[in-house]
Amino acid sequence: MDQIPGVSGDDIRATFLPERVSPMVAVLAHRKCPCTGQILGAWGGRFARSTITTAPGLISTEPPTAEDVLDHWAEIVDQTVAVGHPDDVMIFAFENMRRLYGH
Repeated sequence: MDQIPGVSGDDIRATFLPERVSPMVAVLAHRKCPCTGQILGAWGGRFARSTITTAPGLISTEPPTAEDVLDHWAEIVDQTVAVGHPDDVMIFAFENMRRLYGH
């Protein structure tokens, strides 16, 4: 692994001590945790939310084939109008079912 100029191995190891991650663990384990269904990272004192997006993709009313998936690949992977997952995963699941069944 390349060294970071001006940063010692001891400095790097100190960044990854448990106390640099445990505050996030404590919040996530607490009953007053402000979120669910999110990807949160605690990495050496950096705390951040990562996101996953979902594009409209392809909705097939008939059982699709592998060829159908390949034929619609550009549509499936197009992120032009992708949306982030909401804080409430159940809302996301409901919206997905609504899209699938057209209600």
